[in-house]
Amino acid sequence: MGYLGRPLSPSRTTKRFSHHLRPLVDAASRKRGEEYFESDLVSELEIDETSVAAYAHGTWRYEVEVDLGDKLYGGQCDCPAFEDRGPCKHMWAVALAADAEELDFKVPKARAGTTGAGRKESQMEELERILRKYDLLYSDDDENEDDDEDEGGNEPRPPVVDPNDWEGRLTWIRREAPPEVPGVWRRALLEAKRVEYVFDLAQSKREGVPVVQAYVRTRKKNGEFGVRSELKLASAARSEDFGGKDRQILMLLAPHATEVPSGPRGGDGRFDGHTGKESHEATLPPHLATELMARMSRTGRLLLSGEGVPRDAVALLWDEGEPWAFRLKLEPGKVGRKHVVTLAGDLVRGEETMALQAAHGLFGAGFLLYGSTLARFDAKGAMQWVVDLWRNGPLVVPKKEEARLVENLVVTGFGAWEREDDEAEPPEGLDGVDQADPRGARVALEIGTKPEHYRDMLPCTLRIVYGGPTTGGHVAVDPIDGAGLVARADGKGWIRRDQDFEVAALSTLHRMGTMAPSGTWVAWHAQVRLQDVPKVVEKALVAGWEVRAEGVLYRTGGVFQGSVSSGVDWFDLNAGLGYGQEVAPLPAILEAARKGRRYVRLGDGSFGVLPENWLKSWGLLELAGKAKGDSLRFQSNQGWILDALLTGREGVSGDAGFTGYRERLDRFEGVEPEDEPASFRGELRPYQRLALGWFRFLRDLGLGGCLADDMGLGKTVQVLALLEERRLGQAELEGGARPTLVVAPNSLVFNWVAEAARFSPELRVLDYTGMDRLSRAGDLEDPAEAARWDLIVTTYGTLRRDAVKLEAVAFDYVVLDEATAIKNASSQAAKAARLMRGRHRLALSGTPIENHLGELWSLFEFLNPGMLGASTAFQRFAKAGRSPEDLEALSRALAPFFLRRTKGEVLKDLPEKTEQVVMCELGKAERKRYDEVRAHFRAELLGGGGAAEPLPGEKKIQVLEALLRLRQCACHPALMDESLIGESSAKLDELLPRLQELAEEGHKVLVFSQFTSFLKVLRARLDALGLTHEYLDGSTRKRGEKVERFQTDDACQLFLISIKAGGHGLNLTAADYVFIMDPWWNPAVEAQAVDRAHRMGQVKPVFAYRLIAKDTVEEKVLELQKDKRELAAAVIGEGAGVLRDLTRGDLERLLS
Repeated sequence: MGYLGRPLSPSRTTKRFSHHLRPLVDAASRKRGEEYFESDLVSELEIDETSVAAYAHGTWRYEVEVDLGDKLYGGQCDCPAFEDRGPCKHMWAVALAADAEELDFKVPKARAGTTGAGRKESQMEELERILRKYDLLYSDDDENEDDDEDEGGNEPRPPVVDPNDWEGRLTWIRREAPPEVPGVWRRALLEAKRVEYVFDLAQSKREGVPVVQAYVRTRKKNGEFGVRSELKLASAARSEDFGGKDRQILMLLAPHATEVPSGPRGGDGRFDGHTGKESHEATLPPHLATELMARMSRTGRLLLSGEGVPRDAVALLWDEGEPWAFRLKLEPGKVGRKHVVTLAGDLVRGEETMALQAAHGLFGAGFLLYGSTLARFDAKGAMQWVVDLWRNGPLVVPKKEEARLVENLVVTGFGAWEREDDEAEPPEGLDGVDQADPRGARVALEIGTKPEHYRDMLPCTLRIVYGGPTTGGHVAVDPIDGAGLVARADGKGWIRRDQDFEVAALSTLHRMGTMAPSGTWVAWHAQVRLQDVPKVVEKALVAGWEVRAEGVLYRTGGVFQGSVSSGVDWFDLNAGLGYGQEVAPLPAILEAARKGRRYVRLGDGSFGVLPENWLKSWGLLELAGKAKGDSLRFQSNQGWILDALLTGREGVSGDAGFTGYRERLDRFEGVEPEDEPASFRGELRPYQRLALGWFRFLRDLGLGGCLADDMGLGKTVQVLALLEERRLGQAELEGGARPTLVVAPNSLVFNWVAEAARFSPELRVLDYTGMDRLSRAGDLEDPAEAARWDLIVTTYGTLRRDAVKLEAVAFDYVVLDEATAIKNASSQAAKAARLMRGRHRLALSGTPIENHLGELWSLFEFLNPGMLGASTAFQRFAKAGRSPEDLEALSRALAPFFLRRTKGEVLKDLPEKTEQVVMCELGKAERKRYDEVRAHFRAELLGGGGAAEPLPGEKKIQVLEALLRLRQCACHPALMDESLIGESSAKLDELLPRLQELAEEGHKVLVFSQFTSFLKVLRARLDALGLTHEYLDGSTRKRGEKVERFQTDDACQLFLISIKAGGHGLNLTAADYVFIMDPWWNPAVEAQAVDRAHRMGQVKPVFAYRLIAKDTVEEKVLELQKDKRELAAAVIGEGAGVLRDLTRGDLERLLS
C-alpha cells in the first residue's frame, strides 16, 4: 500500500484494528504476529471504540495497545523491538485477536512446527526487514511504481452483492480503495526533487565512524535544480516525495540520525511521535555501513567532503570487486649501516597490492577510500595494527631484537603475519612459524577443589595443548589470552594457534552443564556445581579431553597387554589395559564397562579412561570368561571364542598350550566333503556330502553344532547318512555300540521312521512313543540291551516325561530336530535335553533364532555346555543393544558351529515361489459382530493412564483373551458361537471358490490355520461341496498314512493342517498351492508352512496366499511384526510372559 498511518473509521471495515495497523508493520513481523495469534498467546483483551489493550506472551509478558487514533506508530508495546523499530509482532497479534473477538472468530490451533525462536538476521535481511516495515522494498526496475503487495486474508471483506450488479460492485471498490496519488502525477512529483548524500571524511576520521549528511534540491521552472538544503532524515523517511532507492536509503539512515528525540514518551509511556530538532546527519553503524555506502555510491549522488577536497567536487564510485585485505609483513633491511627488521602493512586483493598509506581512509566497518573510489575492506581482525601503521608508518626494530618483536606480536594477539627473509638467515631462536595441526591439538580440563567462600561450586580451567615430538614437546595455552602464536617447547620457533578449535572447545565446555564465571570467578573459564562434576567429567571424556577433577587425574590412551596360559581343560587370560606404569586388570575393566562407566580406578588412585573400542566389545569377554583373580578363565570348548576375541589385538602372548591350539586352528583349511556309505540307499548332493565332512570336523574337536539349512534341503537325510556311517563303525568305538537319540515334534516321528526305512533300511529303529514304549524299548539303561537299537526316535513331550529314564542311557549322538523347541532355556523340554548323555550333540533348525539373541544361549548350552557363559550374563549381553562390533565378533566366534545353506545357493533348479497377501473385507453382519467385541474390550481394558504406561499385571490375561477373541471374529463367527457354523464369512467366501477352481484344474492345495475350530468349519463346507480332503492336527494318529494318501492319491487334492502340528517337518511336494488362513506372529513359522511344498523334490511353481481380514487386529499384527516382535508373539498366543512390556499405547493400537 502507498499510504502511511492513514486513520480508518470502524465503519470502513470489519477488520478495523488489523486494517489500521497493517501499513505500519513489516511483513516479517506480521507473519510472526500471526503465529502468536494462532498459538493463542494473546490474553486479557479490553476493546473500546478506538483502541484495544492486551497482553502478548513471548519471551516475557508484554503489555500492548493498538490505538486507531495514533497515525504514526499505531499504538505501543513495551518489548525491545518496539523500542528499536516501532510497531511489532506483538501489536499485530493483538490486532488480529481483537478483530477475531469482534467477529466472534474461533482462534485456530497452533501451526505444527511453530516456535518462538527467531533466527539471526544477516545484514541484507535486516535491511529488507526495515524496508518492508514501510512497504518500501522496490526492485531496480520499478523504483517509481506503486507498491501493489497483496497479503491475502487481511483485505476488506467484500459485501454480499449480486455478481451481475456491476455498478454496485464498482461503488464498493471506489469506497474501499485507498487515496493514492495517480502514477503519472507521482512520477512528476518524484522528478521534482533530487537527493544528494555527502560523505564527510574529516568528521568520520575524528569520530572513528562513517558520517553522512543528506541534502535535497528542488527543480526550478527552467528545469535546473536549485540551492541545496538540509534534508531532515526523520521526516524524509515518512515522506512519499522520493523514489524507491532513495526511500530505502533514507529509511536506513533515519534510525541513526545524530539528533535523538528529546521527549519520546508521554506520561502514559507511549511514544507520542514528537521529537526535538531533527537532523540531516547520520553516523553509520558497523553492521550497515558498507551496504549503505555501496547503495549511496550506486546512485551517483554520493559526494566527498573535507580534508582539502573542494566541496561537492568529487562524486564517489563503488568498487564492485572483492574486498581488499590487510596483510602484516616482517621484512629485513638496513637503516644506514644498521641491520633492522621492518614490520609493515599493505593491502592485497588477488594479485593486486596497494600500500597502506595509499588509502585516504580505512574503516573497521568494512570499507576504505582510495582516490575517488570506495571499496570493501577486511582488516583480518587486526584493526589496531591498521590504525597504527596507517598513521605512523612501518615499525622499525634492530635486527638483534627480532625475537623480542615476535614475542610481542604474540602478546598483542596478532599472529597472521608473513616473513620475507630473502637471503638473510633467520635470527637465533626464531626458525619460523609452524601451522598447528588441529588433529594434534588436545584439550585439557581441570576441575579444581572447592574454594572456601563457595559451598557447592568448583572452578573449571581449560588449556589447549599444542606440539609434540617434532616441536620439542607440548605447550599448553589459555584459549582466551588472544595470542595468535605460541612458542615451541624447544624454543626454536612458534606455532600458529587454531583459534576455531579453541573457541569450539570453550563452547563445548559451556554446553557440558557448566556455568559461565562471575564475580571473582573470572580467573577461570567456567564453574560447575559439586553434584554435576561426574556428569561433566563423563562428557569431557566422551569428547576425548584429558581431565583432572579435584586433584584426581583421568588417564587416557590405555594399551591392551596380556598373556594366555593353559591347563588340562581351561585357558586363563591374564590381561589388562596399561596406563603408563599402572595396569587395570581385565575383570575390573569388565565390571566398570558393565556398569556403564567410562573409567576404571588404577593402583595409584588415578582413573584410566576406557578406550572406545573396549566399551563397544567388552560384552563377549564378560559372558564367555569367568573372573578368577585378575584373570578370566575359559573352558577348553571356548577356545574358539577366545581366539576370535583376541584376533587382531596386539600385545597378547600365549604359553605353549594355547599357542599350539591357535596353530592347529590356523592350519585348518576348511571342511572337506565326504561320500555317503555304500549301504546308504540314496545319492547325496554335493552340499549334503559337505555336511558329512562338517559332522566329522565337530566330532574331532569334541564339539556340538547346528545344521541350519534352509527348509526343504534334506536335513533329515543328511543325518541318516551320518547314522548309517556310525552304524558301520560303532563296534570300534571306545565304549562300544550305542544308539542315537532323535527328539522331534510329534508330527515328525513318523517321518523319521519312514525316511530311515527308505534310505537306511539296516538301521534298527525304535519309535519311542505311545503307552507301550517302555515294553517295546526294553531296559535301555543296560548298554547291551540299548545296543539292540541304532536309532531311537521320540517326542519332546515324551522326553520331558521320561527325562530321568533317558538320562541314564549312554547315547552315541543326541539330535534335536526343530531345535527351536528348546529356545526357552527355562522350559522343561530344554532342561530335559541338557540332561541327555551322548558322545556328540547335534541340533537341526532352519530358524535357530526366531525372536531374539537370547534364544541362542539355550541352544548352545545343549550343544556345548558353558560355551556362552552363564545364562544371566548372556541375557544381559543380548538385551543391551549390542554394537555391530560385538555381533561381528560373536558371529566370527560361533561360525564353526553353524552350517547353513539356502535353497537359492544350492538348488538353482528349484521352481519359483510366489507369495501374496489377500485382503478380505468383512460383511456387514460380520463387521458388526467384530466392532461389538472390540468396543467391549476397549471399554474393559483401556481405562485411564498414559499411552506409555505398562498395563497392570492383572489385566494381561484379559488382554490375551481380548486378542484371541478378535482374531477368532476375523476368521468366522462360529469360532465365537458354534451355533453360527452355517453362516458365511469373508475368508470362506474368498477361499472356497478358489479351492473349487484349483481342484477342477487338478492342483493340490495345503490350507493352514492356527484354529482347529476354523478348520472344522472348513471341513464341513468341503464335505458339502463334495471335495475330498485330508486333515491333520495335534491329535491326529497315523499321520504317515495321511501324508502318503495326499502325496499319492490323485483324488485327494486338499490337505487341511493345523500350523502348530504340521507347519514343519512334513514333505508335501505334491502340493503347488498354499493358503494360510490367519497370520502367525513370526514370519519364519509361516515360511516353514509354505516350504512343506516348496522344497527339494518340487517340480512345479508354488503359489502361497495369506488371507488377512481388513481393518482388524490381523492387520495390526502384520504391523507389529516389524517393530514389536514380543508383543506380536503375545498377540498370537505364545504365552503371557512376553506381555511384560505391553503398554496402553500398544493395546490402543491393537484395538483401534
